[in-house]
Amino acid sequence: MEEKRGDPSEAAFLRTQLRSETLSKMEAFHQQGFYDGGDFYYLVKNFFKQYLKLNYEFTIDELHTELKKIYLTETTRAQLDLILDHISSVECLSDKNQPSQVRADLDNFQQIVEALLDAENPSSITHFWEKLHLKNFFQKFTHPSTDSHQTLAQKIEELLPHLKKEIQDKNFESARNIYQQLMIYYGELEETDKARYYQQINDLYGILSTPLS
Repeated sequence: MEEKRGDPSEAAFLRTQLRSETLSKMEAFHQQGFYDGGDFYYLVKNFFKQYLKLNYEFTIDELHTELKKIYLTETTRAQLDLILDHISSVECLSDKNQPSQVRADLDNFQQIVEALLDAENPSSITHFWEKLHLKNFFQKFTHPSTDSHQTLAQKIEELLPHLKKEIQDKNFESARNIYQQLMIYYGELEETDKARYYQQINDLYGILSTPLS
């Protein structure tokens, strides 16, 4: 169903419909108790195919490119990057995601979906140029402040041991606050620099995303 540009009521309806359909599919995962990486992969792709109004079959790498065209907070972008990295193995027919990882990703993706759809104004952000303009506007305020004596990498190096200590001491609320700040800096890194920290951050993400028993 194609959105009528400039029609707030139509935009609101489509957004509500997408939210309902996606959350219903997520609930089905929990009801079945079966967390398959392939099923989650198609759920994520279907959501973004509708959300971004893409009319072609895209890969995860192509989705990364499409997502660069819209505004996302650095924390959301970094969290989403991790989820997409996890499910990209499905395209190589080598899905190695454990059910516990899929469940953690599913819970985090639900938060992303709700944030994306709840934050939008029906009368705005309806096509590429509006999204690009908004992205450029907000980047002026969301770019982490750094000075010549302390790089983003140095900030990450300082936060990592504090985060690990809070996890070790089971101070999970404090650990999640530190993690959110860490992800802001991580999201600002160049791709080559992200690779240096990916495994550590991915492991910490898994710990903090695991439901407490």
